[in-house]
Amino acid sequence: MKCNYKELYKRNLKYIYSFNKIYICTVDKDVVFFFKSKKLNIYSFTTFPTEKSVNLHHSNIKSSIKIKDLFADIFIATNSKKILSVSKGGFITLLRNCFNNKKMLFDKLN
Repeated sequence: MKCNYKELYKRNLKYIYSFNKIYICTVDKDVVFFFKSKKLNIYSFTTFPTEKSVNLHHSNIKSSIKIKDLFADIFIATNSKKILSVSKGGFITLLRNCFNNKKMLFDKLN
């Protein structure tokens, strides 16, 4: 689901700039470019296709790379100080559940 990242930025300017590192979980490279253009210290480990494609899910990126990127997003978001999103999709719901239950989640990994 599309996230109105420009509105999220406008509504949370002070808060966003209070962090020295921002990690972005997205399948839309325009989101990463937008936040980088704001002179923020942005990290994103998504592998984006170099050729035109409908979206990341239907690109020629190997499935093994997509799944590694997905787990990186889940792990990093779960360990973050805060999750900030206006998305209502299934993935952000998963991230919020992992974030809200991080102790239980990481106890199971030990």
